[in-house]
Amino acid sequence: MAEGLQQIRNQFNEFLQGLEKKQKIKIAVAIALILITLTAIIYYFTRPQYVVLYSNLDAKQAGEIMNTLEGSGIRAKLGETSSTILVQKPDYQRAQVVVATEGLPQARFSYEDFFSGNSFMKTSEEKSKEFIVALGNELSKIIEEIPGINKSYVTLSIPENTGFIRTTQDQSATASVFLNLDYNTTLDPNSVTGITLLVSNAVQGLNPENVTVHGPDGRVLNTTSSDSSDTFGPTDQLSLQQAVKEDLEKSITDFLSTVYGYGNVVVMANVKLDFNSEVTEIQEFSPPIDGETEGIVRSMQDLQQRVVNSPAGGAPGTDTNTEDIPQYVVEDQENSLYYEANQIINYEINELRKKIVKAQGQVQDITVAVYLNKNAINGGELTDEERRELENIVSAAAGLDTRVVQVAAQEFSNSLEEQIRLAMEAAEATGGQKIPLWALGLAAAALLGGGFFLLMRTNRRKKEASEEIMRETPIQSEDLIEEIDLELSGSQVKQQLEKLVNKKPDAVAQLLRNWLSEE
Repeated sequence: MAEGLQQIRNQFNEFLQGLEKKQKIKIAVAIALILITLTAIIYYFTRPQYVVLYSNLDAKQAGEIMNTLEGSGIRAKLGETSSTILVQKPDYQRAQVVVATEGLPQARFSYEDFFSGNSFMKTSEEKSKEFIVALGNELSKIIEEIPGINKSYVTLSIPENTGFIRTTQDQSATASVFLNLDYNTTLDPNSVTGITLLVSNAVQGLNPENVTVHGPDGRVLNTTSSDSSDTFGPTDQLSLQQAVKEDLEKSITDFLSTVYGYGNVVVMANVKLDFNSEVTEIQEFSPPIDGETEGIVRSMQDLQQRVVNSPAGGAPGTDTNTEDIPQYVVEDQENSLYYEANQIINYEINELRKKIVKAQGQVQDITVAVYLNKNAINGGELTDEERRELENIVSAAAGLDTRVVQVAAQEFSNSLEEQIRLAMEAAEATGGQKIPLWALGLAAAALLGGGFFLLMRTNRRKKEASEEIMRETPIQSEDLIEEIDLELSGSQVKQQLEKLVNKKPDAVAQLLRNWLSEE
């Protein structure tokens, strides 16, 4: 067996010695590329697969868990952020047991901790404080379930209930919510309002206006008052306006594409909405019977009064009271009469009250521009009559006046670059899956192998062409022999031969072929 190996080794050495320097370099580069490709493929399929052990950890918790895992001989690493810890898939269950044995990660104080603890040695004040902390942590867990929120902290301030009627302390509860959002994530006003109501409804005596929601940068997110909850903010106005614009463009495009073909119609719309708020109150009165000026008598009060006054009888006083009789002025002896009449009638009439609230976001103005592909039109152009007819059709479809619709024809550009861009956008819109890395690696290896094969084939053809030329123009062996001085010693002759081979390798090879052919 040793002789066979030695023979194979000798044959391989002879094969290498028969190759030129360029061929040896090409073979070495090809072998290196193949080894690198195979190594990358083997590493991709045999690399350790990591899974998420814990996420949403703070820096302290992550450090404690990493130290525990490394001390137990479990390989772990951090994920994309320092709040995520990854372990190898075979060590996942063992890592869970090891970390749980150490009591990590330390969970927040929850309702279970509040009710499971020994409450006999605690005062009512301590129980109240623990309950508030547990309630805030529970609200934090609920808020963290909302998409886009990575971490949340809820701090509650609830006044104590006292038996005193008069107190100088403010008895209103307050709350603050801090949100740590995911990267490149923003909350819309409706979500912020929902978080505010969630916290206020969970705490007794907490009004929504006493709840503040803060973003990662500390800014207050619920600055809008509750009175203006029905109004549209700048962001909502732009979003609604853009939605109406896109819906109008899509509907008109689909409508015209059924006639001119898909891809032959381009529609651009400009929408202006009216977000002014207007409230009108109207109060009207009318008789219950049509044609009558008076209503139905509901109640009537009739008052009549007649008073008659008669003159007095004799002179006042008696004769026995005094000797002199006083003299009094005697008025007219005629009778007086007083008469009064009063009548109050209440009529039943109709009372109508109207309150008209103008809806915000009504369409105020819309303009539409339509471009058609000339290749999809008979004759390549639209006549004036066809253009007016098409404008009327677009107006009827969009509910607009014809003066805000413009139609034109233009030849569309269907270049390859545009088609590729549309295909990529369509793939992204449909949520197409990305090409896996191992497929890209195989494709790269195939491209490298194909390129090397083409290079070798091209070099082989060049070599065959050069040999053909050499055969057609044989080299005189005498010219080469004349350059060698045979009278020199053996080492000097060898040096001249090596120098000649390096200087004219093709000529020496042709000379050897001629000698072999003569034999």
